[in-house]
Amino acid sequence: MLYELITPPGEKRIEGMLLVVQPGAGSGPMPHAHRGVEVGYILRGRLRYWLGDEVYDLEEGDSITYEATIPHRYANAGDETCVSLWVVAHQPF
Repeated sequence: MLYELITPPGEKRIEGMLLVVQPGAGSGPMPHAHRGVEVGYILRGRLRYWLGDEVYDLEEGDSITYEATIPHRYANAGDETCVSLWVVAHQPF
């Protein structure tokens, strides 16, 4: 996996990143949570996303947004590399 920060280093309010996930890779079996709001947009490939008790299969052109206090995790369940853009707005603003 590759996380590439696209906002300036030291920016505390908002964080943008490019996420590249190879087939079979992901954030691990345990969900995580933190303060803030996240927005994700799939540029290429597919990403399975667990958000609380829900599971979403995101494909190219799909987006998702949620309160990051909800436990979440992800995995590339497809057969090609997934490239996605993520923005995290940290709280307090």
